[in-house]
Order: sequence, then C-alpha cells, then structure tokens
Amino acid sequence: MPTKTWGAWLTIALAACNDPGATGDDDGSGTVSASDDGPDDDGPDDDGPDDGPADDGTDDDGPADDGPADDGPADGSTDDGPADSGEDTDASATDASATDDGDDASTTDPPPPECGDGTCEAPESSASCCADCGCAEGSSCVDDACVADPFCGDGTCNGGETQDGCCVDCGCQAGSECEAGTCVVQPYCGDGVCNGGETQDDCCDDCGCGTDYACENNACICDNAYLHFPNAMFDVEQFCFATGSFYTQLATAYFNGNEGSGWIYLPEGGWVQYPGDIGDSINGTQQCCMLDPCIGNLSCPTPFGNYPCLCLDPEPLGATINTCGENYVSVCG
Repeated sequence: MPTKTWGAWLTIALAACNDPGATGDDDGSGTVSASDDGPDDDGPDDDGPDDGPADDGTDDDGPADDGPADDGPADGSTDDGPADSGEDTDASATDASATDDGDDASTTDPPPPECGDGTCEAPESSASCCADCGCAEGSSCVDDACVADPFCGDGTCNGGETQDGCCVDCGCQAGSECEAGTCVVQPYCGDGVCNGGETQDDCCDDCGCGTDYACENNACICDNAYLHFPNAMFDVEQFCFATGSFYTQLATAYFNGNEGSGWIYLPEGGWVQYPGDIGDSINGTQQCCMLDPCIGNLSCPTPFGNYPCLCLDPEPLGATINTCGENYVSVCG
C-alpha cells in the first residue's frame, strides 16, 4: 500500500540521520544510501536506485524496515495503520447500517385490506364492503350495498311476483280486487250473478224481474198487464111453487168489451181478461142475469143453448190498466 510504504521509508531515513556514526562511507546498504545528502553522489545514482527500494520496501533489511513500520505507535502521528483500521471499521458500520435498514423494511405494516378480495377484514363491514362481509338475513349485496330482498307485501311488484302470486304488490286486472292475497272478480251488472248490492231495478240482467215483467235493455218492462173481469154473483137455491120443488138459479153475467168480440158469457166464478199496456183502458157494457127455469121471462144464450132467465138492464162498465199484471174489475158486483 503506497501510504504505508512511504511511512516506513521516512522512519528509516530519520533513524539514519539521528545515528552519530552515520557517514558517507558505509557498507553500501540501502540505509546509509538513504541518508546521503546527495551532492557528493552523481544524479543517476541518487534518483533511481535510492528511490526504488524506498518505493518497494522489499530490498531493505528486514529488521530496519519492518520493525518501525509495523510498530506504528512508536512514531504515533505518521503511522497510518490505525487509520486504516478506522476506515475498515467505518465500512463495517456502513454495512451494518445497511443491514439494519433492510430489517426495518421487512417489518413495514402490510397494505390495508381491499374490498372485493373475498376476505372480510377490519375495518371492512357489511355497510362498507358487503362484497366481502355479506349482508344480514333478508338482504343481498347489490352494487356494493346491502339491499332488502323482495318479498310479497313490500309494496313493489318485483322478484318474479305476479298478480296471481302477490296481488298485494302487483294489483289485479280491471274489475277485480285483491282480497286476502287473491284477485277476486268484483260484482258487475251482466256477470250473471245478482250480488254486490244489485237489484232488479238497477240490474235486471243479473237479478231478473218480478212476475208479469220482462228485462229489456237492463230494465224491467211490464209484459203482462191485463184487466180482469170476473162474475161477482153467486148461484141461489129457490123453491118453485109451480112444481112444488126446489131448484137453483144460476148466476150469469155478460160483458161486452166493445172491442168487437160481442157478449161474453160469465157463469158463477167466470171471468174475462183484456191484456194491454199500463194506461190502456176498456170501456164496455155489462148485464147481470139469473138462469131460472121456473119463472124466467127472457132467453139467455149459454154454451148449452138458450135458457130461460131473469136479467137486469145492461149498464156501462169501463176500466183502465194501472199496474202491471192483474187489474181487477168485478162484473155485477
């Protein structure tokens, strides 16, 4: 090493200068030559040979060269040995520092958890990362948020719900209402069932009409109005003095409705009817008679031929159809 070689050379030279026996005449060793002051020597001998051993250090006597050089502390300030050791120590310290830095790097905190890595780690939660932490029962993770699962009754028709399966959310078709979770057809006039408050008056299509009425255009129309003319008289038991026996006077009424049919025979309990519409009228004539074979003075027509009879004079009899069905008007009443 150049620094250590020059230090050794200077030490040897100083030792020679301090030796009182050192003169120009010596045995020719490298040490005496080093102490020569140079002017008595020629230039070539002074430059090359003297400098060579000093640089190399290998041609000097072992004790003279190696002793002072190895014992650096004897000289103190000029020996670089300890300095070299210091430099080596600094290098070691540097290496150790580098090693320590590596150890510090190996203990660095791990990266924070990442939402979506499949593991629920703090500070992740269902609210912040349901993709990893899941959701509570009844909810599902949708677009990184816990959303309540659809159920019948949540007010929204979704999740495969239909009117048939969940009319509470999906409603019903027109004319139906959701009752107890089922679509029920609501009553309407024309459904063939008289219900939901329907009556003959407002929905005869479903509820029909009363006797003598017919439903036309969803209205009950009288289709059987008539005037009923019954014979109001009764048969009577009589005694015939001419024959000395009892017999029966037969109550017979006649009615002529003036409609061209002529006189109509009405025995006891007999009657005649004239159909029509409400408001129609009949203006006729009645005659009241008793068939009497004992004292009859007139001849009355009957289904069995003419028969002796007693009669009152004919009288007018008229009537109007005021209601649907039967309108009762007695003859000879």
